[in-house]
Amino acid sequence: MKVKLTCPCGESFNVNSENFKNKTSIVCQNCSTEFPKEYFEQFKDAIRTLGKLENNFKYKTDDNGFEIPYWKFEL
Repeated sequence: MKVKLTCPCGESFNVNSENFKNKTSIVCQNCSTEFPKEYFEQFKDAIRTLGKLENNFKYKTDDNGFEIPYWKFEL
């Protein structure tokens, strides 16, 4: 799951929940502004939780054992 962030400078970029677990901060590549440290861990946990939910809801198995599209998350 990707989440789009927009820095106060106006630069937008995506954060991928699958590659997020080892991050210790988010820094804008345009102006080097860092995402607020006091909210980073909460944000990180929320994005990772939504990513796990998305994986659980992408497909469901029908009566014949085939995976079919189910719920899709877009942020």
